[in-house]
Parts: sequence; structure tokens; C-alpha cells
Amino acid sequence: PVDVILTETSNLQGIASIGELLQTSTVAAGSAQVTPAISTAFVTNGGVGSQTLSLRRLGPERTLTLLNGRRAGPAGTRGGVSSFDLNVLPLIAIDRIEILKDGASSIYGSDAVAGVVNIITKQGDGGTVDVFVGIPTDSGGEETRLSAWYGKSGDWGRFHVTGDYHKIKELKMG
Repeated sequence: PVDVILTETSNLQGIASIGELLQTSTVAAGSAQVTPAISTAFVTNGGVGSQTLSLRRLGPERTLTLLNGRRAGPAGTRGGVSSFDLNVLPLIAIDRIEILKDGASSIYGSDAVAGVVNIITKQGDGGTVDVFVGIPTDSGGEETRLSAWYGKSGDWGRFHVTGDYHKIKELKMG
């Protein structure tokens, strides 16, 4: 069984990052997730602001993340190796996400016991610009994201360029 998540639905839901999109999916429901809010308050393997995905409550180290069908590199700071940080990929560069919900350790190894997430990037020619602004009713916690993607291919090869600016203002308690 494979779940396919299209990134076009994220704009309708007000989701601005791939980590949020994956963590709000039904396959990740009920699992404790490492979000930027948690990783800035506690010591986490990925470092401050990291975001990972845990399937079936087995932790992110048991969920294999692939990028276009190939293993994505690990994240980490100061010599510590951690699971793939979902913040390194802008949402605008992603076409779809395929989630294999069954354990696939016999195919991929012990890091795929909980399942496999395959992130498929956009291909082809063209460009896209996306602007996302989230403003709460009270002041504080404003979120701004500006993303752009452009791709071109020809007889000489192909290239893709992606830019992403994301800022979340501090929400003060008082």
C-alpha cells in the first residue's frame, strides 16, 4: 500500500513546509514528531530547527527517506548523525510524495522498518513562484515564505534552480 501526497493540496491547507505536510498526513498520525518548535527547546540529534518524520511511533531513524528513489543523506551537527532533515527541501521543488506504509526492511535494510518516504522533485521546463503569508489575529507569530522554482532542459542536459525564503516571527508569551 502506497499513499501519494500531492503538494498542490498544501496551499489549500495553509501548510508552508514539507515537514508539516508529511507530519499532518494520516500515516504519521499518533507518532511523536520532531518539529522546529521542539528542536529549539530540547536537544535533538538533527540540531536546532530540524524536522524529521516518524512512522508507526518507531522514530525517525526507522523511517527511510528517499529523494527521487535514492537514499537521502543524513543530517546532524557536531559529528552526530541524525535522520534526514525535511527542512532542506523547499515545498515548491516537490512534485509529490509517495509513502510506503508497510515495513520494507527486507528490501532497504533496518532503517526502513517503519516504512519508506520517497520525495519526488519536479521535472521538466517552466517556472513557479509561490508566496505564503500567515498572520494571526493577535500580533506575533507571523509567517512569511517566498519560493521560486525554474527548470529548463535541452540537448545539452537539464538544470533546476530553486530559491526559498522563510521567516517566522517570535510569538511571545505574556
